This record gives sequence, C-alpha cells and structure tokens, in this order.
Amino acid sequence: MRLTSAPGRPDSEAAWLTLADSTKKALKNAKQQGWKIAIVANGTMTQQNLKIQKVGLDPYVDAVVTSEAVGVKKPDPKIFHIAAQRLHSEVTGGWMVGDHPTADISGGQAAGLETIWVSRGMKWPAEVRFPTLIAPTAAEVINAVVRRGTLAS
Repeated sequence: MRLTSAPGRPDSEAAWLTLADSTKKALKNAKQQGWKIAIVANGTMTQQNLKIQKVGLDPYVDAVVTSEAVGVKKPDPKIFHIAAQRLHSEVTGGWMVGDHPTADISGGQAAGLETIWVSRGMKWPAEVRFPTLIAPTAAEVINAVVRRGTLAS
C-alpha cells in the first residue's frame, strides 16, 4: 500500500506521510475479520518503522519484512514466503496488495499469492501478467480482498 505525502511535500519525506481515513477504516475492518497483515518492502527496517509509526499503522500490522533484514528483495518469491512464516501462515490463500506491477504483483504471483494492484488511475502495463484484481485506492483494495476472502475459503 502506498502512503501519500501531505500537499506540497515530497514523497521521500517520511515525516509528512499520511494515511487516508478510508484506508484506516478498511484496515480496522480487515483486522476485525481476522486478517493478518504483513508489510513487505524493499528497503530498511528504520525506514519502514518510521513510516508505520508516523501514519499510525501499528495497530493493523502483524509483521514487517524488509529486504535489508532478510537479504532478499521483491520480486523474489522468498521474501513473500518469509512474510507468511512471520505471520505463522502460508502463502496459500494469501494476498499481495501493492502498487508496483513487477516488484509487488509479479513477485506475489511467483510466490503463489493472489494479487491486487492499487492503480491510482494508472493503466496496467501490457507486458506484465494481470493481477487477480485491480482497484484505484488502498481502501477499495483492502475492502475487495476482505469481501473476496482467501483461496482456502
């Protein structure tokens, strides 16, 4: 899921990141429905922890896996399997929600996850295999996953 920066602030400034109320509501609903949520990111634990704390994701996130910590980057399927292990789960029945067609969606597909792309009005690149679902915002993506359920259900 992509966090948005405050108006007039560059995306690279973690101090200005915000999380839409609709996304918080969707995450809260997902947790109430029993979903486990992991953040899988290429980058450092310091970066991710700063973002998570700044926007208030703490109550919704069960695990954070970064390329720095595990020595493998998205789209390598290993990083998604590590995230599933940290959730005491398996990739079967899981979902990868992301905004990057290759790192997030192709990586999730290679790991055996269902995938959903947060499009934010962008067109899907023709050269990349289609995700399971597409929705324009993080809140709509999360709500779609919760409605659809897992492959195991």
